[in-house]
Amino acid sequence: MANQLIKGTVHNIIQGHNPKSPVLQVLAVRHNTIHTFEYYTLTVSDGLLKCTCAMLPQSFKGKITSGEISKYCIIQIDAYKYDEMPHFTDDIVQVMITLDLTVLQSGDDVGKLIGDPLYWPHAYELSRGALLELVHEGKGPKEPVLQILAMKSIIFCNQEYHRVFLSDGRWSSNCALISHQYSCKVFSGEISQNCIVQLNTFASQSVPETSGKVLTISHLTVLQSGVDVGRRLGNPELFHIKKWIISHEPTIIHIQATDQSPKSSDSESSASSAEPCGSNTATSLTYSDMKQSSYNIYCLTDSPYWVETFKSRGVYIREAKNLTEKNIWHNDIKKF
Repeated sequence: MANQLIKGTVHNIIQGHNPKSPVLQVLAVRHNTIHTFEYYTLTVSDGLLKCTCAMLPQSFKGKITSGEISKYCIIQIDAYKYDEMPHFTDDIVQVMITLDLTVLQSGDDVGKLIGDPLYWPHAYELSRGALLELVHEGKGPKEPVLQILAMKSIIFCNQEYHRVFLSDGRWSSNCALISHQYSCKVFSGEISQNCIVQLNTFASQSVPETSGKVLTISHLTVLQSGVDVGRRLGNPELFHIKKWIISHEPTIIHIQATDQSPKSSDSESSASSAEPCGSNTATSLTYSDMKQSSYNIYCLTDSPYWVETFKSRGVYIREAKNLTEKNIWHNDIKKF
């Protein structure tokens, strides 16, 4: 049935070109209710593009609940009409209101996604390489487009924030916070895993306790929902400070000598008073200097001085005796 899909059909539907008896693959079925009116929306694919551009009236409820119309099934839309509706791109797109359709092959028989369709509009490309500049250099492109890979709710300064794991397709980083004003959109699922967002207002701020940086996002726009994207884009690499140092030599960084590594039994007061990795009082050396020295070079998140600042942040503690590391998740820095 894969050869029945004609690439370009989704584009023709969206543009209102009225293709005759289009054959599509169903990728998702959603039930919607507006007041007392019930209907279904289909995310469909032609093998090249996918889009939520088909609408089914309540008369199709029996075929949906029975599983006849289900994920991965191949359908032929025999009769339909167009209607216009606003899209998140601020454009007006054509929606196909289905009046009659034929299921050519069940979802169980197909059992997989045909092709590798991109979500329409596929012009939304991630701002590749921007994340490194945004978070760690405090500069970068205006209104970058990024993907959210994961989220976690935290309490910071008595306010609820959402810590997000961002990707630009090249790099990924968990050093970002979304303002608490977006909690409703997070809980509703509008902002979710895999969604594509455009950062409209943001700032890179230093965190003295960790000598790290955090990207605080005060305003953003959701370009594509996580459900519509459905996957991680690209193969982003977790930002690693040492790799960045090598590629940007002779960048100046601040490091801590190995003989000052703290013991796991240190009290809170001694840990907080210890000289943090990256502090202004530590020794400043280039990477070339470090390669010839006896200094211990840590990735920022692996540093024994990576102190808790946000609720449930992972803290790495190096045990001086056996030099092993253990990852401890906690909510109370006073335990340490």
